[in-house]
Amino acid sequence: MLSLMLSAACQQSPAPGSPAAPSAPAAAAPVQPPAPGTALSPAEFQRMLAAGGAQLVDVRTAGELAAGKIQGAAHIDVYDPAFASKAAQLDKQKPVLVYCASGVRSRRAAQMLAAQGYTQVYDLQGGIRFWQSKGLPVVR
Repeated sequence: MLSLMLSAACQQSPAPGSPAAPSAPAAAAPVQPPAPGTALSPAEFQRMLAAGGAQLVDVRTAGELAAGKIQGAAHIDVYDPAFASKAAQLDKQKPVLVYCASGVRSRRAAQMLAAQGYTQVYDLQGGIRFWQSKGLPVVR
């Protein structure tokens, strides 16, 4: 009889107000990517690059590009009248990471890409200047 009572007690829910039995640790939630259109910090930008699959675009002028760029960046000058047609060569299914010198033009480029139907566009907060101030690498 005692074993039946113990068995039944173990199967019942705790009474309201009583401490709950310890539960198994919750599984770690998957890391969610930032919301599209978000300006990413250099560290977040670098993490997205390292994760792979993203398209990196430098939207500065050719003269600025000569001073250095982030490794692997394609160059599409946001001031180029053919910016939209050149940007149309990017894959709309993959994230697009854009940057400029200080973040102003990349924000504009991100808006232009979003208007073209790109749904995963991110720009580098503070541009390549902020990137370099954090000690992150550029190539010449």
